[in-house]
Amino acid sequence: MEKEKHEDKYAVASVKAFVERGGKILILRESPKYKGGSHHGRFVMPGGKVNEGEHFLDALRREVKEECGLAVKIYEPFHVDEWRINVPGKPKHIVGTYFRAASLKGAVNLNSDFASYEWIDPKDYKQYDINDAARRAFVTYLKNFKWTK
Repeated sequence: MEKEKHEDKYAVASVKAFVERGGKILILRESPKYKGGSHHGRFVMPGGKVNEGEHFLDALRREVKEECGLAVKIYEPFHVDEWRINVPGKPKHIVGTYFRAASLKGAVNLNSDFASYEWIDPKDYKQYDINDAARRAFVTYLKNFKWTK
């Protein structure tokens, strides 16, 4: 009898940033050329996977720097969510923690995974094609933080 192959399946930890600057929030449009992406052409929040042994905050700083070139100061987490993605051949269950973060300095410099970016008034998020988890995070964000222009 052939031994059955067993693979443990676990949710992947992810961190996302609501990067603030001048009363606006940064959103990134995923490039259609991004092979590891699951939201081609849609806007997402900067962030990504937490590597094994990596602290959440270190992962968030690394991901924001890699994706858009910004150094950030990280504040409190404000939203936890989960979603599933189906990158071809690699379906994943993601558990994401959203943090407030402030852009410290510099201009946005996107890596090749992203086609463009916008700084938006958080109250206007419904005007953008933003992925579903980020939409739910915007609802929590607006309930918890007072915004004025």
